[in-house]
Amino acid sequence: MNTKTINVQVLALLGDAVFSLYIREELIKMGFNHSDAVQREGAKYISAKGQARILQNLIDNKALTDEELATIKR
Repeated sequence: MNTKTINVQVLALLGDAVFSLYIREELIKMGFNHSDAVQREGAKYISAKGQARILQNLIDNKALTDEELATIKR
């Protein structure tokens, strides 16, 4: 997949879906076994504020490649 040719809004939509699935799967592995608990806890990470906090942490810890940072800035 060439991310440079894909509309940034489409990338964001796809990224949100993948991230949401990942977070919910991890919460279930941690023992959250009621849908309302998974939803409530997941919102802390999946929300725009939660994603911004995680992204800032990745940037601060230099965990992203230059190409990933360029995609994020798009």
